[in-house]
Amino acid sequence: MTDNLFKARQEHRAMVQRLRDTFPDASEADLADTIEGETTLDAAIIAILRAANENDATAEGLRGYIGRLEERYDLLKQRSERLRQMALSAALGAGVPRPLRANDFTASISQGRRKVQITGDVPDSFRLPPKPREPDRKAIGDALNAGVKLPFAELGNATPFWSIRTK
Repeated sequence: MTDNLFKARQEHRAMVQRLRDTFPDASEADLADTIEGETTLDAAIIAILRAANENDATAEGLRGYIGRLEERYDLLKQRSERLRQMALSAALGAGVPRPLRANDFTASISQGRRKVQITGDVPDSFRLPPKPREPDRKAIGDALNAGVKLPFAELGNATPFWSIRTK
């Protein structure tokens, strides 16, 4: 398509030059009328603009399709998490202590880490600078794990989760 446009532009320029050489006293309007009927530049430009419009329409269609695919992705990820939680509950309820081995993966239950729970006003010494002055959960967790008693925070229970290794 760009080759056609390039060729049409060259033909157009050559024709304009020939007409100017042949009719040096012709007005720009007369030259434009003569050239319009004799070259394919307009058609080449129209074809390119039409292709651009078609590309825009395709892009808009893809945007909508991508949005639907992202929604589907989110639903599948949520479903996967619910299925894992169901399996975890069943395994914990039955007291499955060992890793579960399958042909394509090995699954074991990990205990996870205890998470910091904020129970009161956090002093500035345990806040992140400068804004929004969020509590520094890592520093608080490190202090609690080292045995320091903090009146504004405690460690919650560890949340078990699946550790799955694929083969």
